[in-house]
Amino acid sequence: MKRYKYSALILASALFMSGITTSCDETDDAISDLQGLFEAPTNLDITGATLADKTKNDQLRTFSVDFATAQGQNAHLVLVANKYFIASNGYTYAPASTAKNGNFTDGSTINGKAIVDGTFALAADGDNITISRCSLFASDGSAFRLQGAAVLAFEPDDPTVLTIKPVYNMDGSQSLYQLNADGTATITFTTGGYTEEFDMTTYQNVYKGEGNDLQVVFKLNNGKLTPGTYAPNTGYVAGYTFLNDAYTAWGIPAFEDYAGTLWYTIENGAKTPSLVTSGDFIVTKNGPMYSILIDQGKGGIYAEFKGSIGDLDPDGSSAGTLVQMTSCVGVANYAQLGWTGLIDIQLANGDVTASTDPATYQTTYEGNGDFIQIEVYSQQGVGTLARGTYEIADDSSFGEMKFKAGGVGMYGDGGTFVKPVVNGQLGEAQFITEGTLTIEGEGDDTKITLNAGDVTYMFTGNIGL
Repeated sequence: MKRYKYSALILASALFMSGITTSCDETDDAISDLQGLFEAPTNLDITGATLADKTKNDQLRTFSVDFATAQGQNAHLVLVANKYFIASNGYTYAPASTAKNGNFTDGSTINGKAIVDGTFALAADGDNITISRCSLFASDGSAFRLQGAAVLAFEPDDPTVLTIKPVYNMDGSQSLYQLNADGTATITFTTGGYTEEFDMTTYQNVYKGEGNDLQVVFKLNNGKLTPGTYAPNTGYVAGYTFLNDAYTAWGIPAFEDYAGTLWYTIENGAKTPSLVTSGDFIVTKNGPMYSILIDQGKGGIYAEFKGSIGDLDPDGSSAGTLVQMTSCVGVANYAQLGWTGLIDIQLANGDVTASTDPATYQTTYEGNGDFIQIEVYSQQGVGTLARGTYEIADDSSFGEMKFKAGGVGMYGDGGTFVKPVVNGQLGEAQFITEGTLTIEGEGDDTKITLNAGDVTYMFTGNIGL
């Protein structure tokens, strides 16, 4: 490569000939301000924060937070986390399709302008949150620094819904609990979401799907489970305690499946136990309705049972299982069309959701739990759901103020039935052929109680009727 040298004289001559001049005036020798390619970021000082929405998808939670600022501009951030609360974390932008814990994602805006990139740190101390080291870039190329602290109060996720998993006695009958010789009772709760079959060739249970069981050994008071706070203990002492140590033989832990308070995880065909060694069980009751809640705090078990526990109730409740349904996933109101008085009410618990394609009328399900359909004949041509008590009926006597017994019909499973839902797939129907149905209240306080033999199904909420 050739190298060229230019003298200072030649360069000065060229500048002079081109009309470009320089000055040695001391007042003008400073370099002028440089003009950058990007605008300087706008500082936004946080004055308040409000939780606009929160959703749950598998193990991820999405929190949509509105920030008010002293400059009058509003920031809306969609945060993705793996806790039921907003935790301290560093956040970077990611599209919704790939977003995971520690991302903020699509839907984040500043004054309505989409945020397309950026990063910030969030420190959380209870309801107090602080944003720092923030750089946010909007779709129009503008940049912002959101900074400062605010109080963000919100309700955490509802507890995981538990139902009682009956145990089998030696005679083949079912019970809600197992009485032990030491004045304790073992109650097993479940989230559902899985199936369990005994393989006669291997003499082992075969598991399909995913879910959890919670086995609790409660100290009883005169043979009853009284309200109170049950604290963990490796033995039994006065007061409310539950056992949290497994049976040991010669100092070696053994038979974990049969002793202690255990949280089981069912996945990949296996059922794995782990000892519950922390957290209190808070037992309260309202009439025959028990609430048994465990909240281990951040990252731990957060679950609740609501229902009857039979004759462990010191107030003498009748034996039987009470199943709490937590959501209305669909209503087919044929009465509203004036064709008939028929209304199908579909309820679920766990995290079961349903959606129907309006073009094909096909319904798909997601989640794990229990699904129940109640087929009601209300009032011919009226289109509303009458309050009162409904008696069960078969096809021949089905009419006003009746609900239909379950069975297989021309279009498959019909009438009133319960099905387990495992990973969005409905299992085999358990048809309800006896009992009474009571519908009370209005709006959000609509109460549905279905007494079906030894099982009572209850729902309180809005079904739109």
